[in-house]
Amino acid sequence: MNFQQNFKQLSRTIWLSVFIATAIMSVGRLVFLANIGDMTELVHRGGDLWRALFTGLRFDLKIAAIGFAPLFLIGLAVAVSG
Repeated sequence: MNFQQNFKQLSRTIWLSVFIATAIMSVGRLVFLANIGDMTELVHRGGDLWRALFTGLRFDLKIAAIGFAPLFLIGLAVAVSG
């Protein structure tokens, strides 16, 4: 295989991993909120809740991207030599 094929496969794998990790962290945040939060209070603060969940999603995406960055860089080095 050449570099382009290796890079495409690596990119797909890393992006899928980042997406799955982000989804798992976001679901964990929702489960935590459902167990700890008072739903009657949250109903009245819908806008604030959506902003908080969106901010949490961005944070999860950032953490997942940072976490998988070393694997991506190692994969690039292997893709060049392979």
